Amino acid sequence: MKRMKKILAVLLAAIMVMSMGTCVFADGETTSSYTITLTNTTGSTTHTYKAYQVFAGTVSSDGKMTVTGWGSGVNSTLESESAVSIGESSYTSLITALQSVSSTYGTKFSDVTTAEGVATILNNYASDSTSESYISGLAGYFAEVVAYFLKTSDSTAYASFAATEGSDGSYTATVSAAGYYLITDSTSNGSSSTTENVTAITDADEAISDYILKVVGAETTASVTSKEEVTSLTKEIVGSDVTNTYTDDDNESVTETSTDNNTVADDEIVKYRLTATLPDLSDYSTYYLAFSDTLSGGLTLKVEESTYVVKVYVSSNNVSYDVTSQITGEAGSITATNNTTSLSVVINNVLSLYYTKSGESENTYVTSKDKIIVEYYAVFDADSNSANSGNTANTNSAYVTYSNNPNSTSYGKTTTEQTQSYTTKLTVKKVVSGTETWDSTLSGVKFKLYEVVSTQNDATGYINTSTGSYTAFDAYSTAYTLGSNESFVVYIDEKKITSADGNTFTGLEAGTYILVESDTPSGYNTIDPVTLVLTYTCSEDSFSWAKATNDSSGLELTNGVYSITIANSTGSELPGTGGIGTTIFYIVGVILVLGAAVILVTRRRMTSR
Repeated sequence: MKRMKKILAVLLAAIMVMSMGTCVFADGETTSSYTITLTNTTGSTTHTYKAYQVFAGTVSSDGKMTVTGWGSGVNSTLESESAVSIGESSYTSLITALQSVSSTYGTKFSDVTTAEGVATILNNYASDSTSESYISGLAGYFAEVVAYFLKTSDSTAYASFAATEGSDGSYTATVSAAGYYLITDSTSNGSSSTTENVTAITDADEAISDYILKVVGAETTASVTSKEEVTSLTKEIVGSDVTNTYTDDDNESVTETSTDNNTVADDEIVKYRLTATLPDLSDYSTYYLAFSDTLSGGLTLKVEESTYVVKVYVSSNNVSYDVTSQITGEAGSITATNNTTSLSVVINNVLSLYYTKSGESENTYVTSKDKIIVEYYAVFDADSNSANSGNTANTNSAYVTYSNNPNSTSYGKTTTEQTQSYTTKLTVKKVVSGTETWDSTLSGVKFKLYEVVSTQNDATGYINTSTGSYTAFDAYSTAYTLGSNESFVVYIDEKKITSADGNTFTGLEAGTYILVESDTPSGYNTIDPVTLVLTYTCSEDSFSWAKATNDSSGLELTNGVYSITIANSTGSELPGTGGIGTTIFYIVGVILVLGAAVILVTRRRMTSR
């Protein structure tokens, strides 16, 4: 059976002094009703909470309870045709079930025959030196077994909670008698079960509360905290090149690396990280966790043996341990195929995962508040039919499915988390200088595009930014020291222009680029290299491509896509056949040289005389 969450120390101490009966006040008056307030509920679904009296009795002014019998909310015995099935056995007696269902806790009730006897056992363990974990387990065991014998079909046997108007997720219920109450969460998503357990909830961030044991009667009001905790998910891009600027709560401008957005180049590999933070797991004997991730746009999974693989880690106290090898067979599965768009990591029982801390020899198992991390890679294909460019993102979405009911097999799921990858294009057009229009004589002009990078390790070569001369590195290139007007670059592509529409470079990330005219048509002058800066603006909620401040390159920007028009001038006009050509200039030059020589010789002779 599944164990209940540890009972709060105060409740455990009071587990048998259960304050739930007639409460005696100083003036001697008796209260006929009590209000129970339930707080800390989760999700947007309206929950169905119910309070069942499991022990009847009287409660003194100091909060101690004297149990007088079973409460009005339970069937202590059942007819044979109404026997309840727990595990592989059927039971008609609540006490018999308490004695038999668990070998660990059942023997504690072996000699009891009455409700008072059961209460005495619970009280004895709550008040002696038994460990808190054992007390919690015993109380949880009691709650789970009693839940099978609740009068769920008798609307007079329980008090229903109603959401408190205007409150932040609180519920209240009124009970007519003091006693020891079991509060259940029977929220259902269209289906039901034979006990106060619940089937799957499909709304995001929902959980079912564990059973709550509460003594009511020492005061006219009693407050309890719902035991609903859920797994949370964060999704991030590792090593994003985008900075996010926003105004914080103190009205200060903040700039930080974005984990939700990045810009990508064609064939770029992007690393992603999914982090699931676990809730309090002390109620659970097993805890299911499954990651579901979907890529869209031009993104697909990159899965290659040893280099680009899916990894699963347990993070405890900010230290991560690789548990990938444990996710196999009955323990779970990792489904990730290269060049596909869906990733699945299923862990059938997170509590079975273990790791070994540095300096220790024994295994440590996953526990409450640990984190389960999944890391994987994707590649961007700018030429994919589904790829988006400009201000439309290529998205990556993920959610986690998790156990959400410690008393039954049911599941919740997190809110879907999403990241956005943006890419852009550059269209280059040619016109004739002066007319600023396309001419067929320009057809065939070619341009090469290079992206400037900071280190040789990232570069395919280096370029002279003044001349456009490019030198490629090979596999054996040694460290190179950049000279004047030189930059490390990555060669992107070469495009040929044959019409007024120009040609387009696709799959460009944010950065600085050098555009070089690599083949100039006859009769035209080659332009100098052009430096282009493709940048963006990014806030918490938006991303858009932008032009650099004081841009003078002539870049145009429409819907996140860049364009530039390059004007080519014709060369100096040279004489054709029948013109004077250059011969006359050579002749004049020779005459001048000879004349100068004659004058020089004459002067020397006159000087010698």
